[in-house]
Parts: sequence; C-alpha cells; structure tokens
Amino acid sequence: MSEPTLRNWRTLYAAAMLEGESVQLDLRIEEAEVAIRERLRETVDSVPTLEESELYSALRILRRVRTHLMSAA
Repeated sequence: MSEPTLRNWRTLYAAAMLEGESVQLDLRIEEAEVAIRERLRETVDSVPTLEESELYSALRILRRVRTHLMSAA
C-alpha cells in the first residue's frame, strides 16, 4: 500500500482541489485518485453508501480538472 492510500481520501481530494500551482496539481490529483480507488476497493463488498457516491463523484471531478489542465498546457 502506497503512502497516499494510508491517508484520508477526503484530505487528498481537498488538497487537489485547493492546489494553485499547476506543477503540483497533477501530483495532487494522482494522489487523490489512488486513495479514492483504494477506498473503493475496500468498499466493494458493502452495500452502496453515500460515501461510495462521493467517491465516484470525486473521481469524475478530478478527471475533469486533469482534462482541463492538459488542454490548457
């Protein structure tokens, strides 16, 4: 398990959303995505929850931000 997955996915997601420096933004997005995917794997056998919905929503937003970042480069 890598370092990002050991921390709370919400903290990493918030850090990505608040990052103002484009060089660091890609790294923050990657860390958040790894933590979110790990959390989704942990919840795969459970009943769908509000957190699962939040996880998928966060992944969609991170992908949009990354796409926007790449198109601006």
